[in-house]
This record gives sequence, structure tokens and C-alpha cells, in this order.
Amino acid sequence: MSETVAKNNDDSLRTTSNGALLAKSSLDAKTGTFSQIFQHSCIRQNFDLVWLDENLDEKNIKYKKLAESLASIIKKLDVFNDTDNCIKDIQNIRSKDVYLIISNPDENILTRTHQTEQVKVIFILSEGRTADPSWKVNRQKIQDICTSLEKLCESIKETANTFESELEELCLLSNEEMKKDALDKLDQAFIYTQLIKDILLKLEDDNRCVQKLIAYCKENQDNIKTKLDGLSDFENSYRIEGTPIGWYSKESFIYYLVNAALRSQEFDRIIRVGFFIKDVHEQLVRLHEEQVSSKDPTFLVYRGQGMEKKYFEKLKRNNGGLLAFNSFISTSKNPGVAEGFLKSALEKSPIGILFKITVDPSITSAVFADISKFSDHGAEEEILFSFGTVFRINEIEQRTGDSRIWDVKLRLTGHEDKKLNDLMEQIRREIEGPTPKYKLGTLMIKVGEYKKAEEIFDDLLKHEKDQQHKAELNYQLASIKYKQGDLEGSLAHCHEAERQYEKHPNARVNLATVYVNYGLVYDSQSNYKTALDYYERAREIYEENPSSNQSHIATCYNNIASLHEQQQDYDQALEYYKKSSDFYEKQFPCGHPDLAVIKNNIGLVYRKKKDDEQALQYFKKAVDIGCHILPPEHPDLSIYKANLNSTKDKLDHDE
Repeated sequence: MSETVAKNNDDSLRTTSNGALLAKSSLDAKTGTFSQIFQHSCIRQNFDLVWLDENLDEKNIKYKKLAESLASIIKKLDVFNDTDNCIKDIQNIRSKDVYLIISNPDENILTRTHQTEQVKVIFILSEGRTADPSWKVNRQKIQDICTSLEKLCESIKETANTFESELEELCLLSNEEMKKDALDKLDQAFIYTQLIKDILLKLEDDNRCVQKLIAYCKENQDNIKTKLDGLSDFENSYRIEGTPIGWYSKESFIYYLVNAALRSQEFDRIIRVGFFIKDVHEQLVRLHEEQVSSKDPTFLVYRGQGMEKKYFEKLKRNNGGLLAFNSFISTSKNPGVAEGFLKSALEKSPIGILFKITVDPSITSAVFADISKFSDHGAEEEILFSFGTVFRINEIEQRTGDSRIWDVKLRLTGHEDKKLNDLMEQIRREIEGPTPKYKLGTLMIKVGEYKKAEEIFDDLLKHEKDQQHKAELNYQLASIKYKQGDLEGSLAHCHEAERQYEKHPNARVNLATVYVNYGLVYDSQSNYKTALDYYERAREIYEENPSSNQSHIATCYNNIASLHEQQQDYDQALEYYKKSSDFYEKQFPCGHPDLAVIKNNIGLVYRKKKDDEQALQYFKKAVDIGCHILPPEHPDLSIYKANLNSTKDKLDHDE
């Protein structure tokens, strides 16, 4: 497990477009801040954890100890030793709640942080000091006062479990977002739910998938936030007795694991339970074919559930748009059953929703079935929809007599919806590859899950016999190793890919991609002359082959610019960066991940030229593009935001 600490503007990061070419980007870290990013994917985190300690620095033993202890609980920890910077940063967080740790606070710090809207809970770490009873007076956000790091870690974990049910399970898409010129504003959860569904359902079966899942659960039982009830029964009986839907309806560990993985879009876990998701879907398909005729009349089903206010407000804003559930969606033909679930949900949630869903059986692309015969809850008259099913929001109405309850009318839609069909075709082009597993590896790179991407491409390489395909896989591994900071490993895969491509005269364009990766590695080793030589060789090949992906030329311009930047030739750097930027803006008016990289790089050059106003504008552009194109937890996006915030702080300080 590798760890990276973002701490100075010499650190760098490269991003990729569809696993093809890597473009260079740099980091300019926030003043008074340091972050610990845990590069694993077995944890999901629907909150930001922030620690404020005015006496702490990055080399502090206490910081290192807490970071190590929290590695099994969270993905990222932001630490501040300056109260003003801490509060300013928290106020910029929009998509998540903030869990705040404060070490030995005074009244001023407690008052200011408690009044900060984004802070959901506060943990006080009071080591070697008696807790002050007045701290909790009129401060409901204070969750716990801990006298040790061990107690603090346990308290954070328990609190995270308590609020687990508040994870957003809906993907929303407004009518405006479906316009061709607004595809950069898509709900990223919607995009990745559809992509992962397409891939999972085409993956070949793995005979050892059950054993692999059981081993994973046992090895990670401290990190998996669901009870592992029924693990042995599942291991011994899944392939022998019962049906996938029967196992799903038992609400044992597999039910919770599947729904948690799908709702949180934790890709590592989705892949591990992918065989079961596919099995449930395929059984639903068979039942649908047996039970449903396109000539059947339209009918109604119901679903009752709770919802957090912030998610409900988002739902209301999307009235008339599309809605997809990240997970399998359970409904009932009996409205009384749904009302029962709604009332139970109101005990924990501020808003109760009764979905009234109109189902048109002529929509053949939607998969659903009556599962009463297979369910442990047959009396509920359950209709189960496959994950990622899409509905249109027709009406949202507050119920008379109870302001907490809302009736939401949905209508089933599918590929018959032309706008949705056109959108899905564009989404599928976001990832390309010869096999579903290759596409999955490409998607993992796209979302920043490099460790999982490495596992996938490593496995593909072990079983590949074709030399040219081996070269492609070695190139992918070279780029992944580079992004992980393993330069020697990246060079080793580059050498293999180059050797294999050179045996195929028609693979000259592919060879250029390897040259780009060589350039990046030598660039990172400060061997600028060799790096420039490889970039130029790659650019020449692309210019000789106009049929190749012309965005690769723009990537070469970007990387050549970075060499000039490092050698402090800033005017030349800006010239090449802007050539690259102009190309991407013409070719991808809706935005592109590499365009965000380039805007960020231009901002950094202006920072070095002491032109902070210009730098700020380019960092804003990088963040805007990144927010529209990348998943919220993508590592590149955190860098763009860090650069933007540090520049804002500098300008404010200069005033």
C-alpha cells in the first residue's frame, strides 16, 4: 500500500485520458496544511475528515501515529495548524459533511468551528488535560471528547457507521444536462453507474470468484462496515442450493455488501461482488422474460424510504429530469407495504419519500420482475428492478397533513428515450478496449483507482499470448507504475512494450505512446535532454500519421512545455501549453480531463512569473473542468483545488 503526502510545489502528478497518454501536472500545496492520502480502495468515505491542531507539524509523532491508525478507516485526512486556513478550507467544501478533530481547543476555536455550516460533528482530542465540561454546553455537534488517539479512532469509526445510511443512493440528471452542449455538467455518479453496469454484465465468469470474495471479507473484516453474517453458508452453499435472488433477499452479508458497494461506487468492492451482481441481474432477466409481455397494461409499484434534506433538495431541483438508483431497487405492488417502510424510515431520517412508479412493460430495455416466489419476504409482493434502472421524475408533491412526507411520481424509461440513448452512446465511448476486463482496467485508471487497474492489467498480461496485445498491456502498466511513482517499474514495462511493438511495422503510432511515457519518466529523473528527445520523437510520429488520435500531439506539446517550465523558460512553456490548450478547446468543447491538467499547468507558470491574478483564473478553469469530468475523490481534482485555494490565500494576504 503506497502513501503520498502533498506538501510542496515540487511534487507532481500526471493524469491520463482513457488510459492512452499521460500529461504532466504539478502541485502547489496549501499554506498551513498537509494531507495524508491512503492509496487503497477498500474504504468508502462519505465525509471529509479534518484535524485542527495549532501545535502540530508533518513530522510530529502524534500526527504519524494517528495517520497510521486511521489508514484502516478513511481514505484521506487533511491536517491544519492554522485556524483561519482551516475554517476557510472547510467553507469551500460543498459535496460532503465534515468530521472535525480539534486538539485541546479554546472557547474561540470551538465557537467558530461549531458555527461553520459544513461541520457535521466535532471530536475533541484532549491528551494530558482534563476535559472542560463547558465545551459541550449548547454545542450539539460535539460528538465525543477523547483522551487518547486510540479512543479517537474508535469514536470516528463508530460515528461513520452511525451515519452510513445517509449515503446518497440516487443519480440525478436534469433536462439541461442532457443537451449536447452541457454534457460536461453530467452527474458523475450517473455516468459511472452506467459504465460499470455495462462492463460487469459482460465480464466472463471466474470459477474462484466466491472463494476470492470470502478470503477478501476475512482479510478486511475490520474495514468492511457490514456484518459478515452468513459468510460460511454462502461459501459452502451458493453454487449448490438456492438462487441468486434468494440469497439477495436473505439480507445477509452479501446483500449489504452489494448495496453498500453500488451506492458508494466503491469500485474495488463492486468488482469483487461483480459475479453476484451479474447473477442476480441474469436471473431477473430470465424472470422478466417469463412474466412480462410488452402488450401488458401499465401498472403501479411503490417504494417508501427516508432521505437526508440535502439529497431531497437535489431531487426537487431535478423535477422533470431523470433518476437512476445506484443499487437494485426494491418496490411493492402493495402501497401499504411501502407506507410501512416510509414510517420506519422517518424514525431516522428528516424526510420521508413515497415513490409512486408507473411501469410500462413495453419498455423492453428495463429489467424487473416479481420475486415473491424466491424472496424471504413473499408477502411483500416485491418487484425488484436491476441496478442502474432509469426513471423520469414526473411530479414531486408535499403530503397534506405531514410536511415531512413527500409523494414523488416516477415513470420507467429506458433506451427508447432518444435523449438518454444518445447520451449512453457517448458515455460508452469514454472507455474503449478489446474485452470487458480491459475496459474495466481503463475505467479504473479514469477514476484514479491505480492499484486496481494494475491488478487487472497484470492478470490480463499473464494470460495473453499475442505479442502486440502484450505490448498494449505493458504500456498500460508502464503508465500506471509511473502514476504510482515507481519510475524503475515504469521503465521496465516501457522496455517490454517497445521491444514488442518494434516487431510490428503497423504499430508505429503505438510506439509513440511508449515514447511519451519514456519522456515522463526521464523528466521526473531531471534528465530533460533525454525526455525532450522522446517527446519530439513521439510528436513526429503523430504528425506523420494524421489518422491517429490528434489529441496525442497536444499531449506532447503539454509535456514539452513542462520541460521548459522546469528549466525556468516560462515564456516558452506558456507558448507550448497554450498550443495544447487551444487544441483541446477546439476538439472537446464539453471538456476533457487533460484540458484540466493543462489549465492547471498554465496557472502554475503564471504563479512562477508572480502573476497571481492570471494564475487564479487558470486554476479556477482547472477546478471547473475537473468537477464536471472527474469523480469527486479523484486525486487530480484535490490538487487543482489545492492550487486554487493557495493562490486565493496569497492574494488575500497580499491585500
